[in-house]
Amino acid sequence: MDFELPNVWKASNEQLAKLCGKVAGAEPGDFTAALQEEAKRLYAIWVDSFQLPDKHDSNHFEEQERKAGIQASLRKRTIEVLVKAEQQSNA
Repeated sequence: MDFELPNVWKASNEQLAKLCGKVAGAEPGDFTAALQEEAKRLYAIWVDSFQLPDKHDSNHFEEQERKAGIQASLRKRTIEVLVKAEQQSNA
């Protein structure tokens, strides 16, 4: 698989999740099994995180904060996985 990585630092959370899903759903052998399993796990967490409340009122402040924290952590780990995927694709 030819996997080209866009500028991940400017990518939205949705774009990162989509790229992660692409790695997760790739054909066996395109990436290592460990990398694909990690991508599958991250993609599932992304999907769950998008379901968290996104309301902007005081009753949901803690939930918004939780969602932001989860997605910030996901961004970091997803970028790491995507960089590894690109390296494996170019090897």
